[in-house]
Amino acid sequence: MALERAVWAKLGIKPGMKVLDLASGPGVVSCELARAVDPGHVVGVDANDRFIAIARAVQQEEQVKNLEFHRGNAYELHFEAGSFDVVYARFLFQHLDQPQRALSEMFRVLRPGGMVCVGDIDDGWLMLHPEPARFPAFVAKAAAAQRAKGGDRAIGRKLYGLFKAAGFADVRTSVLPVTSQDLGLKNLLDIITGFKRELIPASQIEEAEQDLANVYAAAGEPDAWGAVGVFYAVGKKP
Repeated sequence: MALERAVWAKLGIKPGMKVLDLASGPGVVSCELARAVDPGHVVGVDANDRFIAIARAVQQEEQVKNLEFHRGNAYELHFEAGSFDVVYARFLFQHLDQPQRALSEMFRVLRPGGMVCVGDIDDGWLMLHPEPARFPAFVAKAAAAQRAKGGDRAIGRKLYGLFKAAGFADVRTSVLPVTSQDLGLKNLLDIITGFKRELIPASQIEEAEQDLANVYAAAGEPDAWGAVGVFYAVGKKP
């Protein structure tokens, strides 16, 4: 979360702003955003009813008042044009089959001069060294499974073009490297393989588990190292 707070500070998120957190999930990030903009306001939107219930429970537990959650989807946001100072989407775009449509909708609900920030992955920036023999096969299985669901595990490199096509000005992109030295190698592996495992169909899960066993065994080597790049794209509405 400290790395993400640094991104917000660089973006210019500050007290008094109204922020839309798109695909807010269990609400932990939304609560942090609400603290960052207080006395401003944050609206979290997610398509999953279970996540909305969890997020509201987290909000209540953490006693964050300048925050609300609604069910919705990125393609049809139920807000008037120009409603927000900032629209933030974290690890959403890898799941979308129509990312350009979602970005255009984010543009619509943004006030003139407001900013959109999208953070997401790109498996081209995923590496382990020494590379376990079965790591490429596991990554390929997960990428194919996500493509079958309409997603894209190489979305990071495409964000700049998507922002330009949506009409944003002052488009800036950056890559935030996260390494095993930041998190510990096992924690990094849990993050980069956990969601991939969920993607893989039941017919391939036994083989995928064998791939993962090979990956985690290799990670026990004393000189093992890993890294992933998180892509951020920021654009301003003219």
